[in-house]
Amino acid sequence: MNIILEELKKEGCDIDSAVRRCLGEELCLSCLKMVVNDENFEKLGEAIKNQNVKSAFEIAHSLKGITGNVGLTPLYRLIAEIVEPLRAGKCDGLDELYNKIIATKNLYYEIVN
Repeated sequence: MNIILEELKKEGCDIDSAVRRCLGEELCLSCLKMVVNDENFEKLGEAIKNQNVKSAFEIAHSLKGITGNVGLTPLYRLIAEIVEPLRAGKCDGLDELYNKIIATKNLYYEIVN
């Protein structure tokens, strides 16, 4: 298995499922690069900062789906935690959780790039 994928597995990612879903390592790596470079992570922070619950929910829900599909399980779980308050219309108090999301995404960014 590719060294990048092995490193992600060590970080708790479900890479085996992602590789199967992507029908191989090459496409999986390509998808992982797209996810860790997705500008929606920053847009989520802006939406939370601006108290735009609708936009924050839509962005977080989308990020939840893509991180789950590529096996970034720890990041997926953090995003799932932020989706529920947003679904309920609450945007307050999410800064700490958002910072955890970004720190985890940045860890994966360093591994993948």
